[in-house]
Amino acid sequence: MLHVDYSQAPRLIAHGTSMIERYRDAGALDELQEGINALLIANGSIPENHHMKSTCLNNLGNSFLIRFDRFGDIADLHQAIEAQQQAVRLAPEGHPDKPGCLSNLGNSFENRFRRLGNIADLDEAITVQQQAVTLTPDGHPFKPGCLANLGNSFESRFQRLGNIADLDEAITAKQQAVTLTPDGHSDKPRCLSNLGISFQSRFGRLGNITDLDEAIMAQQQAVTFTPDGHPHKPVRLSNLGHSFLSRFWRLGDIADLDEAITATQQAVTLTPDGHPHKPGCLSNLGSSFQSRFGRLGDIADLDEAITAKQQAVTLTPDGHPNKPRCLTNLGNSFQSRFWRLGDIADLDEAITVKQRAVTLTPDGHPDKPLCLTNLGNSFKSRFERLGDIADLNGAITAQQQAVALTPNGHPDKFRRLTNLGNSFQSRFGRLGDVADLDEAITTQQQAVILTPDSHSDKARCLSNLGKSFQSRFRHLGDIADLNEAIKAQQQAITLTPDSHPDKLGHFNNLGAFFWSRFEHLGDIADLDEAITAQQQAVTLTPDGHPHTPRRLSNLGHSFGSRFWRLGDIADLDGAIRSFSQSAKSLYGLASVRFASARKWATLCFSVPSIETLDAYSTLVDLIPRVVWVGRTVEQRYMDIPRIGYTVAHAAAAAIHFGKFGLALEWLEQGRSIVWGQMLQLRTPLDELHQHHPNEADELELVSRALDSAGVTSGLDHSSPSDDSISQSLEMVAQVQRSMIIS
Repeated sequence: MLHVDYSQAPRLIAHGTSMIERYRDAGALDELQEGINALLIANGSIPENHHMKSTCLNNLGNSFLIRFDRFGDIADLHQAIEAQQQAVRLAPEGHPDKPGCLSNLGNSFENRFRRLGNIADLDEAITVQQQAVTLTPDGHPFKPGCLANLGNSFESRFQRLGNIADLDEAITAKQQAVTLTPDGHSDKPRCLSNLGISFQSRFGRLGNITDLDEAIMAQQQAVTFTPDGHPHKPVRLSNLGHSFLSRFWRLGDIADLDEAITATQQAVTLTPDGHPHKPGCLSNLGSSFQSRFGRLGDIADLDEAITAKQQAVTLTPDGHPNKPRCLTNLGNSFQSRFWRLGDIADLDEAITVKQRAVTLTPDGHPDKPLCLTNLGNSFKSRFERLGDIADLNGAITAQQQAVALTPNGHPDKFRRLTNLGNSFQSRFGRLGDVADLDEAITTQQQAVILTPDSHSDKARCLSNLGKSFQSRFRHLGDIADLNEAIKAQQQAITLTPDSHPDKLGHFNNLGAFFWSRFEHLGDIADLDEAITAQQQAVTLTPDGHPHTPRRLSNLGHSFGSRFWRLGDIADLDGAIRSFSQSAKSLYGLASVRFASARKWATLCFSVPSIETLDAYSTLVDLIPRVVWVGRTVEQRYMDIPRIGYTVAHAAAAAIHFGKFGLALEWLEQGRSIVWGQMLQLRTPLDELHQHHPNEADELELVSRALDSAGVTSGLDHSSPSDDSISQSLEMVAQVQRSMIIS
């Protein structure tokens, strides 16, 4: 390094500081390096006890911190802290630069915490920043900056440990910073933007919409006060877009989503390629597009989301602390596209990028549990699609690590426990090991305890716990488990607003639980409760919902049971009405509608009722939909005798009512279907593959999508995106209708 006489130090310090400021304005790397070199030379020439030494070291530390922000090299951060610690030590008590040195040192400690995740660095940051605030007199121009930095550190500690008191301290400090900064001051937009971020965080923790409104108001002011061309304008637009997106998630107003996309698109446009904020802006834009896809179902929005997030990953260098988060966000979008289109390649891609995110996140980093949670969710999705137990084991391993790494008191602890419990429940369902079910209940009970009653997810946690208790009751027969299941589900219903889409599922599950207890104990009061809950579920289910036939079928069973128990003709009418509506539904699994039609016909014929022929006509019409060519060979072998019995009963009913021509028509129709099935059992899709490979591939894809999307039990199970799955069900159903045997 070049050595000069210390008399040159003032000129070098001024030149180095000027270069750093020019870099901040324009982002030219050569100016950043020139500034650091000038400050290094100046520092080397100044004696230890000279009054300029502290100032030079402080500026040098700030320069290393700026270079760390650009490249993410941890060595720069270590050098920044070393220089700033020396600056603080050399600045005498009462020196006007002492508070600034302390504040800058705090910023560096906070950055090292963000990179390495060591909570001791964050505690040091808060300690020195509190000293900086205390030493800075009111009215001093640096006071707002010291307060803003202290607020940022309190918020970081909240994000790590989840103590709401830290977030309250952050907001208090940042509000003071805004108040003390005069309108028109160049720092006012920065203070407003930081305050908005903290309000956004508190909304995320407590769910108070007032905090989110405050966040948007502060961030809108920050954007308005930031002149066009200012290098921070894009990131403030991006933050504003994120807050609009959060309000859309909470209230569902599409205008907020449009505002989010507009703001983030402006942020991306204004951010030059190569700028360190470009990946973050692209990632936020991708999240907004993905949300609009979830609301409107336009696959083009999801493709835009993936494109934006792929660009964010590409522009973020390996080793940068934001790389894992960009990868995780991209993986979530690939998983969403898998849920929509059913292409397993998208799910494989989601797992690959999420595994990279986990690998790149150091142990102890606060984002590590989130990366593991997302990876576990993707493994579980692949298990649900392909049935490979290794994927479910991978999900449980990742989710267990996520729970273990999440400190007690963290706001996401209950969600991670819930995910782990659900995976244990799935493994029990696959392997039947009651130890997995015990683990599911234990973790889900912890999740319920950790979730405040006022939290919107409390009801879902209770519902999951109830389903696990119900499963253990079925396995072991202990009525205490069923009582616990009913209690949990009743609490879930109480906590769920009437307008919430989960309410109907909770009622459906409660009806199933009461039905099970009626079967076990024979208490008619339980059957009454089951019918009441199932009626609520049917009433709340929107028209066209794919679960409608099953819910009507469940209600029909309960009405039928009460009729046979008490003999009230009104219950028989209720059973017939429910089965009829289920059978005639245009949506949902054909197998459910077929079973409902058969029960409807049987009940009508036993009365007898004038509806009998209508019921059997519906039943016969449904036969082609339950034996279509997408079913497996084994399933179709089982279908053949069932078709024969069904058609025979239908013909017998027609003869009973003197409709001999109709009986003959149904017999001929049944014979045609049976012979068609037998002829196709040799090679169901081979010939189609030979002559129309694209159509055959599409048919297999539709069949797999129907298998994975179908409901397999009377319980409702939450899914990642109810809207997208409903749309997927309708899409594959339309294709199926065009391919059935006629």
